[in-house]
Amino acid sequence: MTDNDVEKEAPTPNENASDDEAKKKKSFWATLPGIAGVFTAIGGLITVLVTIGVFSPPPEPTPTPVPLTELRVISTVPGLGATDVDPALEEIVITFSQPVMKGRYSFIIHPDLGEYPEVTGDPFFPGLQTCILPVKLEPGKTYAIGINSPDHKNFVSLADETLSAEPYILIFSTAP
Repeated sequence: MTDNDVEKEAPTPNENASDDEAKKKKSFWATLPGIAGVFTAIGGLITVLVTIGVFSPPPEPTPTPVPLTELRVISTVPGLGATDVDPALEEIVITFSQPVMKGRYSFIIHPDLGEYPEVTGDPFFPGLQTCILPVKLEPGKTYAIGINSPDHKNFVSLADETLSAEPYILIFSTAP
């Protein structure tokens, strides 16, 4: 044998297996710092996203407050100017911009603008901002109903009964 020759013995099967296991163990532990770095980066990204609000629900829009110095009709059923309203409709619904005092109302007749519907019961208030007028409508007619007037101001604010609703005239037509 020369100085450059190295004599090696053939490994036994058990020695090969333990060398392979050692390499596997060594390679896993060698990658652990890399895995820890990935988890650290992901954690940092999640922290940043939570901080800037990516995972929080969008804020609810703030409704525009109606000043307590204003009380007005904000919607009606049927709607103002509606045509082809079903004559079988039995209730006219008025919704106000703020709570109104229950049991106080002024419905005004405007014969020059349309007919006043046949009223079938007393007006009632199912909620703080809604009044319902039970009616019987006829086909092919134009109706006009005033809600308060300069002389009749019984729809008033629940918070301040000296504040009456602005006058409003609901005009609509039924289908023939």
